[in-house]
Amino acid sequence: MFEKERYATPGVTATIPPILQLMMWATIDFWGYEGTQLSYFQFFHLSVKDGVQIIRHFQEEPPKEEEIAITVTVPVTDSVYVVDDGEYAIMLLASEY
Repeated sequence: MFEKERYATPGVTATIPPILQLMMWATIDFWGYEGTQLSYFQFFHLSVKDGVQIIRHFQEEPPKEEEIAITVTVPVTDSVYVVDDGEYAIMLLASEY
């Protein structure tokens, strides 16, 4: 799952810096490499704490959650979904869903 063409919506491209997009794709890949059964619907909540970017990655079924803290020049607060529909994988803002 998620090993196919990957796309980002115009909203993601306009508001989420490329480094954060790459980090989100990488966390999905990592879960897959470590043997996690991936849900077709991945959730990311981006927040800022003490100037540090927090990426909370989770899925509902099977339940799994991880939080990553990284330093970036422009932290973002938003929610992002990544959906694998079988044909392709797309990253979109929650507000675009």
